[in-house]
Amino acid sequence: MKRNILFALLALAAAAVNAQTFTVLKSLGMLSNMTGTCPYSPLVQGPDGTLYGTTSSGEGSLAGTVFKVRPDGSGFSVLKCFSGAAWPAYLDGMFPHSGLVLNGGTLYGTTASGGLGCGTVFKVNTDGTGYIVLKNFASSD
Repeated sequence: MKRNILFALLALAAAAVNAQTFTVLKSLGMLSNMTGTCPYSPLVQGPDGTLYGTTSSGEGSLAGTVFKVRPDGSGFSVLKCFSGAAWPAYLDGMFPHSGLVLNGGTLYGTTASGGLGCGTVFKVNTDGTGYIVLKNFASSD
């Protein structure tokens, strides 16, 4: 009996040592702010520590965003808002579900819809300028 109690106490002590805490950097959501919702993908970190990510919906017509935030939660801004509006606006893409790739000062990503109907590959600078669709996917792709 004493041995079982000792093992239980050691297990509790080990759990306390291994416990982790987390801090919310930014709350996303349509009701609290217009920053986007449903961030499905991991963040990518720039050389200066800035974190970049996507939301798959929210902002404007609920078609997603590309955003940045500092590791302390400050400096949040939307770099690209996917409007999801009628043609030709949806040619920019809609619903980014995957993570971003960072190369120098340029972010690369994909959308699940929009473009010619089946998504896009895009790039945008880390300051939000220079958004360009590199590839529009059609059903034939």
